[in-house]
Amino acid sequence: MDDESLLSARLQPKALAEYEREDREYRQKLLDKFLDQHDCDQSAENVHVVKGRTADVVSDFVRDNAVDLVVMGTVARAGLAGLLMGNTSENILDRINCSVLAIKPYSFKCHISE
Repeated sequence: MDDESLLSARLQPKALAEYEREDREYRQKLLDKFLDQHDCDQSAENVHVVKGRTADVVSDFVRDNAVDLVVMGTVARAGLAGLLMGNTSENILDRINCSVLAIKPYSFKCHISE
């Protein structure tokens, strides 16, 4: 069961709608702050906020907008799992037909050469 289904099952419709509105406003403020800090162009054709499962919305957006490059963050994991990017990134790779630039976390430490 995903987070949205879990919330829907536990909250009254009015409370769920209020939670979703507050969450959307909070996330929009975080995005606006990030874009301001990095002096990004915030025009509608450059910034897209899409609701849904990450792999679904990214692959749909790539297809619908003829995207050439997707830039994604990865997760820091140790051992064999550390050689991989993370479930979301890996799922998206199977579904898109463009180049991907994977950005490692700041805390990432490569243990392959040790």
